[in-house]
Order: sequence, then structure tokens, then C-alpha cells
Amino acid sequence: MKTLSKLLCVCAACGWAISTPVQGAVSGEILVWDELAENFGDLSEPISTTDFVNGFTANSNGFNIPSEFPVGQALNESSIAPYTSGVIDLINNVNSWLMDSSGGNLGCLNVIDLLPSDGFYVGLPPSCPGGGIEELSDGIPGTACQSVLRDYGRASLVVRYGFGSPTDIGQLRVFAGNFNNRDGRIFQHYDVYARQGDCLDGICPAHGSIETNLVGYEEFFPVVLGAKSGEFGMFNDNIWQGSLTQVLNFDSDILVEDCTDLRIVFYGAANITGVFQDPWQGYDNESPEYRDACSNGTSSMQEEEDLDGSRKAFIASVIKEIDIFEPLPTPVADIDYDDDIDLFDMAAMQRCFNNDVTTNGCYRYDVDASGAFTNSDFVAIEPQITGPQ
Repeated sequence: MKTLSKLLCVCAACGWAISTPVQGAVSGEILVWDELAENFGDLSEPISTTDFVNGFTANSNGFNIPSEFPVGQALNESSIAPYTSGVIDLINNVNSWLMDSSGGNLGCLNVIDLLPSDGFYVGLPPSCPGGGIEELSDGIPGTACQSVLRDYGRASLVVRYGFGSPTDIGQLRVFAGNFNNRDGRIFQHYDVYARQGDCLDGICPAHGSIETNLVGYEEFFPVVLGAKSGEFGMFNDNIWQGSLTQVLNFDSDILVEDCTDLRIVFYGAANITGVFQDPWQGYDNESPEYRDACSNGTSSMQEEEDLDGSRKAFIASVIKEIDIFEPLPTPVADIDYDDDIDLFDMAAMQRCFNNDVTTNGCYRYDVDASGAFTNSDFVAIEPQITGPQ
């Protein structure tokens, strides 16, 4: 039996999660689809070569940022100073505990460097140069050199896309995959933030400057927090090679209206044995050896944000592609996006009788766009019903 929170699928492991936006200009419920596949090529969606950000040029690696961020580019914000203090949203005090691994941010973990990071793995040999954000949106699942994010950071990579004009965003897709080792690096965990502006002068004011307003951090609002593939505690021991997450609006074809900047913050995802963990320090489920090694050995070491009670994740994801799409037409009455209209879709339809069609995905059943779901809409949908599922 299907439910909206967990669907029976042909993939190895997949499901929907529905969450209410935290704040800002996003209205409706945000839907996150997550999928794990035994083979990267078996994921239900392909990497795109025609999405909004395909071919975006990259603006530096974050260490040398011009005073104005040109539009139509991807910006690596992983090493910008405000992140090292652990703050991404100054107004709402949303913390991210980013890149700088000094200052006790890592607790008892071994620190491999004390420098701000460009968001990519720092232990690559000279023959394998570090990754670049331009490779994350080029329509090609790049090599390990181009896609392994930074280990040992509370978060790994921060990438920001600036659009040339206010742009309606319909959907975000993120692909991860480890072609060499089916382990915890295929898990994903990230936050998405957006920003809006008028762009009337050709350089969107919403892109801000490094000298003023800390690059406009206070103007970003959360779109979804804690998007992830799978559930914390899952163990990938040579099972899954790839993962896919999709973020979209359950109640509209538009995820973010008039977006000028979209920022994605990728967090650490696993431990060395391949267990999917959150990036915050737990205590209760830790081994006695680890507890004894830490400074005070008390439960006060458990951080408020911890969700799994385990040691913080310190192995990063292998991100193969980020695709951002224009609003795409939603199939009429296909509430679960499985390309048919079956009994599950019909059961969901019952919630829409005499209900507001702007909630619960009911706009998909309003065929004649009358603002209500009526018998005439059902008459139009009925011939498309495919049967049980």
C-alpha cells in the first residue's frame, strides 16, 4: 500500500517526504523525493544538459571574490568569512558550522587541516586536482577528482547560482554517486536557500557585495532544510552506487518565484564505515571509547540539533550533478508523480472535494482551472485512470 510519505517503488529504496517551508516567499508544502539505486544509471531521472544552470561559468573558488557577483554564474561560497563563524542567516540565526575546522567545531575528530576550504576534498594527489563547481552543472557525472566534497567539515560545500533576471524555479535535482566504492559517500544531506531582487540595473542588487551586508546573507530565506537521501542510520555496505533527491512544491508548479539567487549548503553525510549520520554531535549512542576520549564525558556534549544521537558525520558526499529547472507542467491528477493515474491518485482525490485547490496538491485535479474540484473535472480525469497500483 502506498502512502504519501513512503511509496512502493521499483528502485532499491525511495520515498517522498513532505515538509512545510520554514519561512519566506515559498507557499505550499515542499516535497522532497529521495532515491537510492544499486547502479547510478538506474536512477529514475537522467542528468540534464538543458536545465537553467547547465554550463554556468564559475566565479573563482571563493578565496578571491570581486565586490560584485556577476549574474549568470555559479559562485563557490565555501570559504567566505561569515561561514567560518557558523552563521549563514544573520537575521534568523540559522547556523551551519562551516568550513574552518579550527575552534573546536569538530569535537574529538582528527583535523586534517586548519584552513578554510574550497568545499572539495583536500587529500587528492597532484595527479587529481580538486573539484570545481562548474563540473557540478555541466550535464556530465564527473570523475572523483571533480565531485568528492570536503571531509571533516560540519558542512562541505556551499554553491550559489545567480540568475540574470528574476526567475521562477520549478524543481531542483541533486545526483550523488560513488562509482569506485558503494559506501556512505552516496548519501546526500543539504539545505536550500533563495533570494529575490529586481535586477533592474543589469547586476541584480540581490547578489550583493562582499563589502556590504555580508553578501546579502540576511536577504536569503530557507526553501527546504534537511533534504536528504535515505534515513539517518542507514548503512551502505556495497549496496547502492547512486542517489537522487528532487525538491519541488507539492501545491504549485513553482518552487521559488522570482528567484535571483539559489544557495545550496551540503553537509557531511557519513562515517568511515558507511553509516548515514547527521552533522551534529550526539552522545547517547556513542561507544564508551569515544566518550572517554572526549573532554568531559557527559551527555552535555550532545548538541541540541542532533537527530541521531551518534557521532557527527565527517565523510562528505560525492556530488555528481546539480540541475535546476524551470516550472514544468505537472501531469493532471498524478499526485505521486509516477506517470499514471491509479487508485492511489484517486484516493488522494477524495481530500480535494469541497477543499481549497491551492493545498494538498489539489490543483492537479482542477482540470478546467475553475478554482474548485467539481464533477466536470472528474469526468475529464476518469478516462485516464489506469487501474490498481
